[in-house]
Amino acid sequence: MVLHVCAVIQPTVEAHAKINWNSLNVDRSLCLNVSYQYRTLMLARALLYSLLAMIGLWYGRHRDSVERAEYRQALLDERATKEELEMDEATLDAELDQTEGSYFPWRTFFYFALPWTLTFVVSGVLNYGRLYFVIQHFCLTYWQTVSLYVNIQMLFLRHMTAALVDACWRQFFGSVDDPSIRTINHITFETHLLATE
Repeated sequence: MVLHVCAVIQPTVEAHAKINWNSLNVDRSLCLNVSYQYRTLMLARALLYSLLAMIGLWYGRHRDSVERAEYRQALLDERATKEELEMDEATLDAELDQTEGSYFPWRTFFYFALPWTLTFVVSGVLNYGRLYFVIQHFCLTYWQTVSLYVNIQMLFLRHMTAALVDACWRQFFGSVDDPSIRTINHITFETHLLATE
């Protein structure tokens, strides 16, 4: 679920130019604030799709155990003589492992996990593409953009974890009004596009 939410958060870029005319040399700089857009609907969808994938996994495991039990019973029913029925469990299990394959219904699980997988992959690619099309104008390389995209997701994870810890802390120990606990919600870096020599 967390991976899905990290893939669907939408990156945002704000450019802030600063020009200082007071000194003898003109001081110019261009800073970028890269952040993310998050809506509660994203979490609700991720929860729904993750729950659907978990139901598919449960159903697959259930069908697998039922098929294995039916196969084991069919194998026991085939044995006609008393000596074969007196085989120990270890020998029977070893024979079952050699003869039977996997009964896990991968196709059914794929159908259950398809919404999660499609939205995860498509949203991740589209959001990275949006970030790259904006960031490429500020002279960042491909790998710097990938690193920035991962850092945006890590920033979201840190804020989500801090919000959960803060909620638990308030419930048990009261509120904390320390301003150093509040974190900045964007990544700021200098592009050096307007710097003078």
